[in-house]
Amino acid sequence: MISSLLWFLLVLCVVVFVHELGHYLIARWNGAKVEVFSIGFGRELFGVTDRAGTRWRFSLIPLGGYVRFPNPPEQREDGSEAEPGPDESLQAHAPIRRIAILAAGPGANFLFAVVVFFALFLAFGKAGTSNTVEQVLPDSAAASAGILPGDRILSIDGQTVTRAQEIRDAVSPYPGIPLTFVIERDGRVTELDVTPVMVDWTDPLGTVHQVGRVGVAIARPEREPASVIEAARDAFGETWYLTSSVLEAFGEILTGRRSTDELGGPVMIAQVSGDFAEQGLLPLFGFIAFLSVNLGIINLFPIPMLDGGQIVVAVAELASGRRLSERFMYWFQMTGLVTVGGLMLFVLANDLSRPSVVNFVSGLFQ
Repeated sequence: MISSLLWFLLVLCVVVFVHELGHYLIARWNGAKVEVFSIGFGRELFGVTDRAGTRWRFSLIPLGGYVRFPNPPEQREDGSEAEPGPDESLQAHAPIRRIAILAAGPGANFLFAVVVFFALFLAFGKAGTSNTVEQVLPDSAAASAGILPGDRILSIDGQTVTRAQEIRDAVSPYPGIPLTFVIERDGRVTELDVTPVMVDWTDPLGTVHQVGRVGVAIARPEREPASVIEAARDAFGETWYLTSSVLEAFGEILTGRRSTDELGGPVMIAQVSGDFAEQGLLPLFGFIAFLSVNLGIINLFPIPMLDGGQIVVAVAELASGRRLSERFMYWFQMTGLVTVGGLMLFVLANDLSRPSVVNFVSGLFQ
């Protein structure tokens, strides 16, 4: 349990540091002063102040981080500044520069995922493509449709598939709905209608999902050596695949096609971090890249207090040519505080409802 918590802190600190470093670097490049660069929230545990006046610190609650900019100078009633000196606050910069600073955090997370995948492909090779059916389960949907071992699944309902994960992703959301499989057999291409059967699937966290399955096992591909160019190309491709998959999952949750039970919070991340660490460097760093992509996407959501919400404000100011009123900004931030707080409570409740997570938490006190 202690090992899982330590891995959780390491994984979370890495992706948060990358995110905040993106904000920091672009802010400094644009001449904005950064007062604090913090990993964690609350009281400072230890830190150091650099020559530019930025306080780099670790704080008590390691569930995120932030960069803090100076507050705008206070104004007298006549409109003049109460304290002389330049306005080094984030709000003092033009909207287009603020957008760049705000978008730099999520951008750094996506770039970090690319770098991680690039390093993994160079070190361990790239995963070979495999869409060849190795086994067809008896009395399954695939057997009924006429799929045979040795068939290559080329596409499902117009979506090209090259690996087992893509086949699962194309089938799982559609139990009971006929899908068109394009397969290659003995050099000939043909179409088959396959209707996935609804089954209960228990994920590694103990949550039961109702998903579609057709009853095929795909041949496991061998990892292949990758050149620098191939590693770079596949790193961008893998990051794009993760990003599109996460966005699709969020879209399905919002439309009710997937359950909100799949959303997880810090307790789930703590458990999963330990599980992946036990499996080796390749799964662990793959998980770090996945978490980094998730953090980048979530922070781009147009929710007040998140980067996406502040970008919306900057875009509105850019379009209108004037600052939004203080009253509007107050209620905008309060709405964000309530929304983010509610989401955190919701995912925490989800975490504590999972049997495996409950066992994990109870183990911390044994």
